Amino acid sequence: LPSKRVEDIELEDTLFDILTFVYGQNKQNVLVSYQKISQEFSISKVTTGKRLSILKDKNLVSIKMKGRLKSVSLTGKGEALLNRRIAV
Repeated sequence: LPSKRVEDIELEDTLFDILTFVYGQNKQNVLVSYQKISQEFSISKVTTGKRLSILKDKNLVSIKMKGRLKSVSLTGKGEALLNRRIAV
């Protein structure tokens, strides 16, 4: 089993905002796509892809194909990071 221990991860504010947005949408059982993130933060598709790849490399989000959409969801590690940052 992977540990839920979260190391000290430093994120830019924009990446943390994306993580918070994905968390809020997942709590409401809403499918979060690249397009939805692009529209919410007024950024291009390329920028969205780069920012989500950074989060994926840090194992904070998982990306799955749902038909033609790439669906973004939070991992346990990402949720633990958000909870820890909110508590502080």
